[in-house]
Amino acid sequence: LGQLFAHGFDCICTLAHLATVSSYVVCGGTYWYILLQTTLQFAFFMAQWEEYFTHVLPHCAGKMIGVTEVNYSLGLLALANSLIDREAFYSRTLSAIAGDSLAGNLPIFVRNLELRHFLMTGWGIMSVVLMILSIQRVIFHPRVAKPSFTTVQRLKQQVNALSKLATPFA
Repeated sequence: LGQLFAHGFDCICTLAHLATVSSYVVCGGTYWYILLQTTLQFAFFMAQWEEYFTHVLPHCAGKMIGVTEVNYSLGLLALANSLIDREAFYSRTLSAIAGDSLAGNLPIFVRNLELRHFLMTGWGIMSVVLMILSIQRVIFHPRVAKPSFTTVQRLKQQVNALSKLATPFA
């Protein structure tokens, strides 16, 4: 019951974090907001999916960056954003920020990205990497791919686990 209660609040906090970050980078009401929301909520779902199969709830990336560090970072980001003109800061292009010497080495489509779009792209890439690592941990976990299983049994269990990503009722 405690875990259900904690995960429920985590899910609610996911929406609060989404609203906070999107207000920082001034991306509300855009397709970038949908990208942020989709990747954040699907990454949260995948953490729960991983916990279902492995009985381990991942709460950090590596040994250094976990949920506590993310919450402290959001607090520092809130403080920093209170001191600047967010619209002016995040709407600058990368070429305006990096200067001609560094921006000249970037592809044109990257060079012309606004800082907020660049940060959203980074968020999306980071989320996809975390999701891929989650899939890897599940399909090779001993609870899913038992060493005593034959190759066919192991593959069947792995496909069954992956099918839960498409629909939890599969």
